[in-house]
Amino acid sequence: MSNQQRGRTPLSERWHQRLSAQVGRSIAAARTAKGLSAQALSDRLGDLGHELGRATISQLEHGQRDVKLADVLAIAAALDVPPVTLVFDPEAQATVEAVPERRVATRQAVAWWRGSAALPSEGLGVPEWLAEEGRRLNAIGQPVRGRLSPLDRKLALEALEDLLKLTAHAKTEALGKLEVLRRAEAQQSLPGLARSKALGSRIDPNQAKQEADQSNQAYRAYQVELAQSVAWLRTAGVAIPPDLKTLCREYVGSTDEPQGEPNG
Repeated sequence: MSNQQRGRTPLSERWHQRLSAQVGRSIAAARTAKGLSAQALSDRLGDLGHELGRATISQLEHGQRDVKLADVLAIAAALDVPPVTLVFDPEAQATVEAVPERRVATRQAVAWWRGSAALPSEGLGVPEWLAEEGRRLNAIGQPVRGRLSPLDRKLALEALEDLLKLTAHAKTEALGKLEVLRRAEAQQSLPGLARSKALGSRIDPNQAKQEADQSNQAYRAYQVELAQSVAWLRTAGVAIPPDLKTLCREYVGSTDEPQGEPNG
């Protein structure tokens, strides 16, 4: 069935592939943690009335098969884990692409899944994300060089390309908010009469500073993740195409050494 028949655009198709691969890895990790073989998991699923063969489970775990909600719920029950941990696992990743091109802190996605909070409308933008989650990226297990499958490599580079787009958007927004803050500060420095005439277009300097700080935090959070993604790909032995490497350098500097702090 074509993407169009399934109602997916190329963007949503790529996101769906990444999501399926992500859920598959979570299923494999949870199954291994429980000490179960793929056949044992298949047997448990059969007892629940949800038939999935060992080969099908292997395909799910390697991102070679679309993951359905029914599969997630049944597998979570068979493994005795909360379903949300198979989709959004804070212990496995600091951020997730919850919907196409909207990356948020994993804890935000978990809260959204549980119905305790709304999904952030503009992706990463919560100031505390950098402090609480950014440093955790260094602690995520590094892949063994040469062990990534061709599909993993393809999806990793597509994820990098999407992250670059998000970083560019965050930078544009941060610069726009900074310009608003400068205008607010300029208004504050006007003489009394001139300031009175400008009241109709007066910008609240406190609000402008808060929005500028939040936008800058969001941009820096993307810089951190981008830098760590580049380091992750290098460790995994994945060659970054020259055009993407040039864009990476624009936001995080060198792509040949790990970046612990974002560029300004």
